[in-house]
Amino acid sequence: MELPPGPAHLLHLFPYFVIPSAVSWAFLKLLGNYVLHALPSWLIILISILSRPILLFVQMKYSNWMDRKAAAAHGAVLAPVMEESPLAIISEFVAAFDGYPGDVMLRWSKKYGNSVQFSLLTNTTLSTIEPEHVKAILSTQFDAFEKGPLLISQIRSLLGTGVFNSDGMFHRAITRPFFTRERISDFQIYERMCEPSFAEAKKRLAEGYPVDFQDLTARFTLDSSTAFLFGSSVDSLAAGIPYPQWDAKKNPPSFYNHPSNKFVSAFSEGLALAAFRLGRGGEWPLFEFLKDKIIPFRKIIDDFTEPLLREALAKREIESAVDKSHTDAEEDTLLAHLIKQTQAGRDSVMCLLSYSLYMVLEHPDVEKRLRQEIFEKIGPTGIPTYEQIREMKYMRAFLNALKFDPDRFLDQRLHKYLSQNPYIFCPFNAGPRVCLGQQFAYNEASFYLVRLLQQFTHFTLDKSANTPPHIAWASEAGLKSKEQIHPMSHLTMSIKGGLWVRMNEFNDN
Repeated sequence: MELPPGPAHLLHLFPYFVIPSAVSWAFLKLLGNYVLHALPSWLIILISILSRPILLFVQMKYSNWMDRKAAAAHGAVLAPVMEESPLAIISEFVAAFDGYPGDVMLRWSKKYGNSVQFSLLTNTTLSTIEPEHVKAILSTQFDAFEKGPLLISQIRSLLGTGVFNSDGMFHRAITRPFFTRERISDFQIYERMCEPSFAEAKKRLAEGYPVDFQDLTARFTLDSSTAFLFGSSVDSLAAGIPYPQWDAKKNPPSFYNHPSNKFVSAFSEGLALAAFRLGRGGEWPLFEFLKDKIIPFRKIIDDFTEPLLREALAKREIESAVDKSHTDAEEDTLLAHLIKQTQAGRDSVMCLLSYSLYMVLEHPDVEKRLRQEIFEKIGPTGIPTYEQIREMKYMRAFLNALKFDPDRFLDQRLHKYLSQNPYIFCPFNAGPRVCLGQQFAYNEASFYLVRLLQQFTHFTLDKSANTPPHIAWASEAGLKSKEQIHPMSHLTMSIKGGLWVRMNEFNDN
């Protein structure tokens, strides 16, 4: 039986605290017996108790001295150390998860610069937004920046020890062959999942309600991704799409009880809890002392995925028994591929599509240019192909823009931006840590946007259903809060409360 996080953490720390005290006590007892015969017991006990804090202080001073020495030898400058206490920093981290994404880092950068050191009780962390540092982490010095045991321990109960939570290249190496051009260009999957989502949207709009575009794209990506990865869709759109909060009573029980909704809800809760652990550093088990809070949500996730695993395993056993040569054949799904190799994307695309539509809302000229490119390359009703998507340069620039300005990827600024900050614009990272499903996600997002703009126009936010941002954010950015949304993040980005929009069906005339 596995110990709860708190006791397991204390048991792990036991030698760390006990050994220095035990050594100090034994040494002082011997010293008292043979040298200082009158050394009082209370003094021996006090020094033994204080030995670990004293040793920790000495280690910190020695470590700082070594860092300064190494920095001087390399002509480097150490990042400044935050003045705030570890508990204050942890509190700020936790509060930030319901705040504006990046707000904490922005405040730190204004006070300390692009890089800063801070202590989270038993570990010291370096935080950086310096572009050259990001480049080194993601690409040029990739092997020197592992996820490390702390991060792995924080998200293991949610993501396990596979490709999403490992430093080694083994899992990535056995998975990457599945994401070849031939596999990721199977656009029939996108079309099968795309049309039902638009049908649901049209039905809801006809009722006079806005549509949560974030939820709509989440269901599309979940269905198309599971069809791509596992060979069969979870059919989350069969649950229907939600009504706005002010009329949520119209959501039937079957909506809440649908397995896909339970899975998405559990995974979202698990991500939020994992994010809280990141803000609490190495001491996160003390905040979940008697119970791992993620485990109940992981059970819901496993209940959702295990039938898919069992089905794939059974299928492989049958096929291997019937045809011995099948083991050398090309697998139909990623799951089958992993089974052969080991014998054993929903949020990113949802976020990308949601914020893409928000940019269309904010910049009507972008909608016009996107639709113009779509009509030139594909036409008003055509279904896009892999080759056509590759030719849509403005679409790719539109999806890539971190600070929204798609033209910078098309004009003379391209080489300037990419030479200065070549690793921070892609929404799926770059270099050796590039998202394995990057091209699949790009194709998925591009396909959906093409079909969306072929069928809908006149996108507007429904202010009665959207969650507005804090007034302080809006005023600081010079925005009108009623026209904005509430961005948020844990391990991934999203929009608080969804992106509720109204839109009209597109008419050629």
